Amino acid sequence: GALAIFVPSLLVYLHRRGAAPLPRLVARLPIQGFLRAIAGARPDLVASLPLLARSTGLHLAILALDGLTLWAMLEAVGEHPTVAPVVASYVLAQITRIVGFVPGGLGPFEAASVALLRLVGTPLASALTATLLYRGLSFFLPLVPGLLFAHREGGRRPG
Repeated sequence: GALAIFVPSLLVYLHRRGAAPLPRLVARLPIQGFLRAIAGARPDLVASLPLLARSTGLHLAILALDGLTLWAMLEAVGEHPTVAPVVASYVLAQITRIVGFVPGGLGPFEAASVALLRLVGTPLASALTATLLYRGLSFFLPLVPGLLFAHREGGRRPG
C-alpha cells in the first residue's frame, strides 16, 4: 500500500519539480536506479487520463474474465453458483496474492480463494478443486511454452 502511494506521488513530484533535487529522505533510499527510470518516463503518458482510463478498464476486464474462469471451473466440477459472488471471491483472493510476499502468490491465493468460496456457500471439496484447476490453467499451463522456449534457446550462444 505504501509503495502504491509512494510511486505515483514521486512521479507527480518529479514531473512538477523538473530537475529539482529530491528531498533528503528520498535521496537516502537505495533506489537511485528506480528513480532514474521514473524520471525518464514521458510526462504526456503519465498524465494522460484517456490512457489511464483505458488501462484501468482493461485491467478490470482481466479481473472479470479471470473471475469468470474460476466460475467455469466450479461449473466443471458440478457446482452451479451465481457469478457475482464467485467473481468477488476471486478479486479478494487476488488482493491477497498481490499483497503477499510469496512469488506468484502461491499458497495465499489458494487459501483465500477456498475460504472465500466457502463463505459464499461452495462446498469445501468443490472450492478446493476449482481453485486448483483455475491455478493450473492460469499459472502453470502458461509456463510450459516458456519452459520449452527457454530450453530451446538455452543451447544457443549469445552473439
